[in-house]
Amino acid sequence: MSRPTRPLGAVRRLLAGLLVLDVLAVANSLINLLVGGGDAELTVYPSGSAPVPVPAGLHASTLGVSVLEPTGWQNLLGLLSHNFTVALFALPMVIFARRLVDRATDSQPFTAEMVSGLRRLGILVLVGGGIAEVIRIVAGVLLHDSAVPDGNPIDVLPDGISLWWLLVGLTVIGFAQIVEHGRTLRLELDEVI
Repeated sequence: MSRPTRPLGAVRRLLAGLLVLDVLAVANSLINLLVGGGDAELTVYPSGSAPVPVPAGLHASTLGVSVLEPTGWQNLLGLLSHNFTVALFALPMVIFARRLVDRATDSQPFTAEMVSGLRRLGILVLVGGGIAEVIRIVAGVLLHDSAVPDGNPIDVLPDGISLWWLLVGLTVIGFAQIVEHGRTLRLELDEVI
């Protein structure tokens, strides 16, 4: 006899897996910081004052470097300037999304509460993701400044400013509008019947 499947069970399992991976990423980063294996790495842009030998036919536009014997402050900045910040800010997003899926499974998904919850999740992703990205960039600039005090801070901006949070947040808010439209149609249908 097969066990009945729970509605949205696959989504719930996916979110549970993401939560576990996210917690492991945060824990791994913190353990590395505490045992002294911090990630005081930054990207530098070689210039005429700091030539870098590269094979013929290639040009070095950016280099990933590590600070030798970083201070605790530099290790912390290295941690914040990488994926740790995104993983940390993603924790409440995944937890909130999982609670929404549970609420949709346990009751009617086309409710005002679900629309409100989806909007709050979208705003959480937009605000949290934006803050995480700002922290990541500022930490990278401060790390560069502490390691290369006479460098140009503009040269430090990360290779790729990530806008994942903008896409995901706006998508969730758009999905909230779809659920709101479905809720309105259902109310109109109930009135007709």
